[in-house]
Amino acid sequence: SLVLVHKKSGKVYSSGERKQDGSRLVLGKLVKGNVELDPSAVEEMKRLEEGDSPPLGQDSVQDTTAKRPSFPYPTNPDDHCETGLESYKDILPVLNELCKSFGGDKNSMNIYDPYFCDGSVVTHLSSLGFGSVYNKKEDCYKVW
Repeated sequence: SLVLVHKKSGKVYSSGERKQDGSRLVLGKLVKGNVELDPSAVEEMKRLEEGDSPPLGQDSVQDTTAKRPSFPYPTNPDDHCETGLESYKDILPVLNELCKSFGGDKNSMNIYDPYFCDGSVVTHLSSLGFGSVYNKKEDCYKVW
């Protein structure tokens, strides 16, 4: 199975199975760069894949400590995945060429990202020299 690794927290999540509240199932942790799976969490993932509930009287081993962001509009958890700084560094040559073709520099280029997750797009692009980035917690489909 495919897993998702959150490098900042070191948690390893199922790429497909979710808890009842929609958050991802924690399967293990990252230890010294290696994924260590929790056998009971893997068993739970298998039960969920088969459509079974946890055994009667047993609590789920799923992580409930992760704070979920709130939004003033309906969201889909799969649509709220923040892009990492590495990805912006990957497209930096393209952004630089766009600046040149528009006859400006990084500070004069206005970047609009309508899909707010946690706002780090502003921080990431600012760290690369782009000072005018619009990314707000608003329902872009209503403000367009």
